[in-house]
Amino acid sequence: MTSPAPKLPVSLAANPKLSSWVRFTDDDRVAISPGKVEIGQGIITALAQIAADELDVDIGRIEMVRASTAISPNEGVTSGSLSIQQSGRALRHVCADVRQRFLCAASERLGVDMSQLNVDDGMILGPGNVRTSYWELSGEVSLDHDAAADVAAKGADKRNVAGHSVQRVDIPDKVFARPRFIHDLALPGLAHGRVLRPDISGAKLTALDEKAARAVPGLVAVVRDGGFAGVVADTEAAADAALKALRKGATWTAGEPLPDQDDLAGFLKSQPVETTVIDTRTVGPARKPAQTLRRQYTRPYIAHASIAPSCAVARWDGDRIHVWTHSQGVYLLRTDLAIVLKLPAENIVVEHMEGAGCYGHNAADDVALDAVLLAKSAGGRPVRVQWSRHDEMSHAPFGAAMAIEIEADLGADNEIVGWRHAIWSNGHAARPGRAAQPALLAATEITNPYPRMISTNPPAANGGGGDRNSVPLYDFPAWTITSHRRLTMPVRTSALRTLGAQGNVFAIESLLDEIAALRGEDPIAFRLRHLRDERAKDVIRAAARRAAWKPQKRPGIGRLRPLQELRRLLRRDRRDRGRRGYPREAADACSRCRRSHQSGRRHQSDRGRRDPGDELGAEGACPLRPDPHHLDLLDGLSDPDVQRGAGGGRRDHPAAGDRTGRRRRSCSRPGDGGNRKCSLRLSRRARTRPADHARQDHCSHGACVLTTLNILSGGAAQGLVRGLAEAFKAQTGFGIDGEFGAVGIMADKLRAGTPADLVILTQALLAKLAEEKLVAPSSLTDVGRVETALAVRSRDPKLTVKTEADLREVLRGADAIYVPDTKASTAGQHVAKVLDQLGIAYEVASRLKIFPNGATAMRELAASTAARPIGCTQATEIIATDGLTLSGSLPPGYALVTMYTAGVTVRAAHPKEAAALIALLTGADRRDLRQRMGFTG
Repeated sequence: MTSPAPKLPVSLAANPKLSSWVRFTDDDRVAISPGKVEIGQGIITALAQIAADELDVDIGRIEMVRASTAISPNEGVTSGSLSIQQSGRALRHVCADVRQRFLCAASERLGVDMSQLNVDDGMILGPGNVRTSYWELSGEVSLDHDAAADVAAKGADKRNVAGHSVQRVDIPDKVFARPRFIHDLALPGLAHGRVLRPDISGAKLTALDEKAARAVPGLVAVVRDGGFAGVVADTEAAADAALKALRKGATWTAGEPLPDQDDLAGFLKSQPVETTVIDTRTVGPARKPAQTLRRQYTRPYIAHASIAPSCAVARWDGDRIHVWTHSQGVYLLRTDLAIVLKLPAENIVVEHMEGAGCYGHNAADDVALDAVLLAKSAGGRPVRVQWSRHDEMSHAPFGAAMAIEIEADLGADNEIVGWRHAIWSNGHAARPGRAAQPALLAATEITNPYPRMISTNPPAANGGGGDRNSVPLYDFPAWTITSHRRLTMPVRTSALRTLGAQGNVFAIESLLDEIAALRGEDPIAFRLRHLRDERAKDVIRAAARRAAWKPQKRPGIGRLRPLQELRRLLRRDRRDRGRRGYPREAADACSRCRRSHQSGRRHQSDRGRRDPGDELGAEGACPLRPDPHHLDLLDGLSDPDVQRGAGGGRRDHPAAGDRTGRRRRSCSRPGDGGNRKCSLRLSRRARTRPADHARQDHCSHGACVLTTLNILSGGAAQGLVRGLAEAFKAQTGFGIDGEFGAVGIMADKLRAGTPADLVILTQALLAKLAEEKLVAPSSLTDVGRVETALAVRSRDPKLTVKTEADLREVLRGADAIYVPDTKASTAGQHVAKVLDQLGIAYEVASRLKIFPNGATAMRELAASTAARPIGCTQATEIIATDGLTLSGSLPPGYALVTMYTAGVTVRAAHPKEAAALIALLTGADRRDLRQRMGFTG
């Protein structure tokens, strides 16, 4: 298998010209020009470190050039904590490429092999004291070339600057009060502007008496364009006086009523909404709830309230405009300015200057358009416009208000058996440059106004909006997450730090605290018990340590055994549970209880107690098993951290096991003599058939004949496997059972210990699972390739998609786009990537219908009542869905063909039968079936 061709980092692929990133100046410095901007997060210092490392120059030689549409690469918007990931990766690659080109030129000039050259602070040195420098060679080495994809940057161990603390590039100017902020910009002939806006959101200007304002000394102009009005003056004082006079002569409509802050939830639910099911999950048979907890949480509209108000400077020169701004996206702002002014984008230069930190979409873009509209009347003079505090709190975008309702179904033991999370909120994104209409405030006020943009939510692939972090990280057995996006806006809303995550996380964690308290369980242990992600567990443990958290004392618990012994017991328990042949009951019991269950006898240490089988219950919970809650807590502690209480002797924690020292009765383990049969002595409750037993062809009185092959598979193979089920049963006597879904989720299930004999996932994922020793490498067999394609309902006309433009038009024209999980499924990840490549991710975000897997998404498409719905997933899932038609492949450059591979798991209960099914799936005599089901190759 050949390695894939190297690819450029995303930002560099969009801006491949080296000269747009790096330039060597005449004063022996290096000019670095990224497309990301400084908004207080220190990004220009971090990027300078990266450039210094790759070019081998002192960081003092690095000159960071402010982002400008005239010279800088277009890296979109600076947001989402992505600057290092996007700009940093691109810049590192660029500088490595530039270094390589200069070393090649130095080799030719000095007559020395490149391998013998090194760079020290920009000086290129070779044997015999031969030398040159970047600056000497800059006239010979052209950087007007696209970056090469095969360049290798330095390894982390060879970096001397990145990863180390250096002085921030931007701090000295700020400390010593040197002009650096947009507010301090003093251009020759600078005039000052102020904009007249109503006190109430939505009020319209109906009449304006300008006489008093025109009498103010120092006035340059009164500007009126429909409902937009403002003044330009020689000084700030004159501008303020003129605005005050102008306000007295203004007449406004009544404006829009604002929501009742005391009933935000009622207000949000009373308006038209667009409803999207964000995620659904069902694992195993549903349990009937004993009770349901319902809670509602609200978040108000939140202002940015930056420490400094928004500000911009603009200057007209004929039909050309130069704008200085603290916008987070200079190219996106330019796009909206061009729409409003009806000018070519090339006639507008937007240059970044630092302003107050924002971490979200504040009024920086709005004030830029204000400055442009006022500067048109200033006779070529630059005009500086600064909003007032009142403007900021009344007219800048707010973080959207949210109403969140969660229902938690609890079983008789107060365990969570179901979860429903619903969100009502305006959209959380209305940045400029992402739609056919402008998102700027003044664009809604001019003579031919544009409608106010209704805020949308970013797609789930980009983190989501109001739904961000609403899908629980916790491992609940079932959930439904729904988002209701409001389609009316009493006030403007857009991105505030974390978007909807703040509200969703607060709501989820608050309810979990209540449920833990209801159970009488330590809230830290409760969370750890419901987490599978080890990184998330580490976060919980770290927070507990820093808070000096101590679980509440429990009766009957004395001192704990040393931590090392507890961990040894846990490892042994996990090892035993991994052995083949254990039914779920035995796997879930502690090791000494296993022997009791098999032999039907009690241990010597258990005499006088109830039979462990009586305690087991339908859920397989054993009171003698090492307590996973405490073991999870102890994983993050060292031995001295273990609290020892008064007491001891026979009052050890149950996790410590049997401490009597008596010799235990030896017996063989279930499954040692073959894994086709096993018998357990169980209590009456324990004989209730659990989920995995329910799948067996024969199970009675605790004796199970295992005649079902368990499978975990990507949804792409579902139709093919089902098509072979009868043939497989005739050949082996085995039925087929299992789960089909997003490949990432199926892989995680295998990692979490879900029983499976066979997995069918993508080739790359199977190779990784083999490396993790979860799948037998020798069993890996390719099933076939599957393309990601478009689907329409059978009654709808087929789509013709041959080019990028066709694809963009089709996606824009659809009123609903049905896709699988954009994080865990191969096809869903590709759809998110395609939308991003096409530049329409935000435009179509509100129409994206995301489901846990492709099969579910296609069933929903088939049942859709939308006028023009389409779907995009793997062809096999489209073909297997009644009511759908495969409508064609994606065009060149956007196509995705995925190889699916089958493999036998290392813990397979039936490896021979699993191998037999693989032979059926991949046999030459099944070629026609594979092709009918959508597999090729």
